[in-house]
Amino acid sequence: MPSISHAGVLPYRARGRGYQFLLITTRGTKRWSIPKGHCRGIGHAHRTALREAYEEAGLEGTVSKKPIGTFAQRKRSQPGSPKTIVLLFPMRVVGQAESWPEKGQRQLLWMGPRKATHLVDADLSGLLRRFSGELGRKRARSKARERSAPKGRKQTGKASLGKY
Repeated sequence: MPSISHAGVLPYRARGRGYQFLLITTRGTKRWSIPKGHCRGIGHAHRTALREAYEEAGLEGTVSKKPIGTFAQRKRSQPGSPKTIVLLFPMRVVGQAESWPEKGQRQLLWMGPRKATHLVDADLSGLLRRFSGELGRKRARSKARERSAPKGRKQTGKASLGKY
C-alpha cells in the first residue's frame, strides 16, 4: 500500500436525533469530498487536517487525535495521476469563521449520512458509513444511560462522544 500523502477531516455535527456531515466540492472537477491537503508525513497529518478544515471551509471545532481510517483517491482533473492515500480524522464542528482563505471557491453543504455516502467516492463512503454508525451507537448508549439514571436526579453536561 502506498504511504499516506494527504490528511483530511470528516466534519460532523449533532442535529435533532442524528448527525450531519459537511461535504465540500473540489475546485477542479466540482465533485463532493472533504477538506484535505498534502502532508509531509504521518507526523504532520493531524496538523494538516486541522489547517485544511479552516482553509477550505472555515471550520472551527475539535479534531480527534485518533484517525478513523484511510481512503484512496485519484485526482480526476489529472488523468493518469497516481492514487493518493488520505488519513481521515473526525472533526466535531462548533462553528464557522466569517471569512477563510478559500471562501467562495467551493460549495459547502451539510447533509445526513445517507445522502453524504451517495455523493462521495466509494472508499470515503465506506469510512463515512462506518463512522456514522459509531456515532449513532454512542448516542444510543448515552440516551440509555440518561433513561436509567435515578429519578429526581438531574444529569448535567452533554453526552460525550468519547474518543471523538
